Amino acid sequence: MQTDPSEALQAIRQLEPITLAGRLRPLMPEIERKLADGVRLAAIHRALVGVGFDMTLQTLSAYVSRHRKRAAKTVPRSTTPTAAPVAAAPAGIAPSAGNQDRALPITRSALVAASARRHEPPSPQEQLRLLRSDPDEEAVEMDGYDRMGKEMARRERKAKPNS
Repeated sequence: MQTDPSEALQAIRQLEPITLAGRLRPLMPEIERKLADGVRLAAIHRALVGVGFDMTLQTLSAYVSRHRKRAAKTVPRSTTPTAAPVAAAPAGIAPSAGNQDRALPITRSALVAASARRHEPPSPQEQLRLLRSDPDEEAVEMDGYDRMGKEMARRERKAKPNS
């Protein structure tokens, strides 16, 4: 007995998803849009339960997380390295003689937001820039540690009885 492939294909197309994941998958883009608009996941959960989805909030959260991980894997990554972004001086602030050519670095929060929009991790150059500390701040911090060490040594000398 031979089966007509077009009949089999039609029969498969008429099948409805049975699993919760299969029923949620087509809704994920809209769920992501609502979350991006600021709608709480709990509100989305209540709406889905109201129309017949039987799941907990934690289950929905897990499905959204899995969806995001899969979506992140499918986003093509840039193969060309990007330079560390910098921002121009704010409007209305004239550059002084000492900083005419210097651009202001973008804040960490702006960099994270830009990375999230691009769905790319920060480049190695951006990571190095974020991890490098300011030498002036580091010197002040080291001076503080030095003072604490000297103070602790003085206290120890005072606490020991003279022999």
